[in-house]
Amino acid sequence: MKQINKKLPIYKQAWILRDNFKEIGIKCVYNNRNRNVYLSLLNAPLFVYGTSEAQMTLVGCFKPFSAVRDNFQAYADKYRKMYRILYSDNPEMLKHLE
Repeated sequence: MKQINKKLPIYKQAWILRDNFKEIGIKCVYNNRNRNVYLSLLNAPLFVYGTSEAQMTLVGCFKPFSAVRDNFQAYADKYRKMYRILYSDNPEMLKHLE
């Protein structure tokens, strides 16, 4: 895990944060316009398996950036917990969590 220097421009901090999340298997996207951080599983499919309609996989939306940057492991755990609760009855989706 790389240490994030808070004096760097926000886009450089976002690159480092993305790399930190990638190491633990989570995809991280930062939107500078609305200052949200979006988290999803790195290896999860785009659409949910085992549903009759097209349902997209869970994407967690968190803000502000500084809170996610400073506590990224806690936010990763929070996202995994939401994912586990949402897909508790779908074993095909839970296998992506491991």
